[in-house]
Amino acid sequence: MNKREFLDLLRYYLRSYPAYIVNDIVADYEEHFRMGAEKGKTETEIAAELGSPKDIADEFLMHEWPPRPNSAAFQQPIPPQGQMPNQGYPNRVPSR
Repeated sequence: MNKREFLDLLRYYLRSYPAYIVNDIVADYEEHFRMGAEKGKTETEIAAELGSPKDIADEFLMHEWPPRPNSAAFQQPIPPQGQMPNQGYPNRVPSR
């Protein structure tokens, strides 16, 4: 597998993530290819050393990195103004 095939597959398997995250991950793997080429390795050798794009994507997806927001947290009702919990902080700053 060459560099383009490897990166295209990695993008495909990471498609459930936002584009900016996929682009960041792919940029890291592009750097692996660049460094390998500097050492005289072929794209095929580098891809083989990196492993399967599917396995790499599965590893990211399995660990939920970066963590995805808990959708239940966004479904909690917002208390009316003036009834927000102060979480242990005073309601106002003491005057001097």
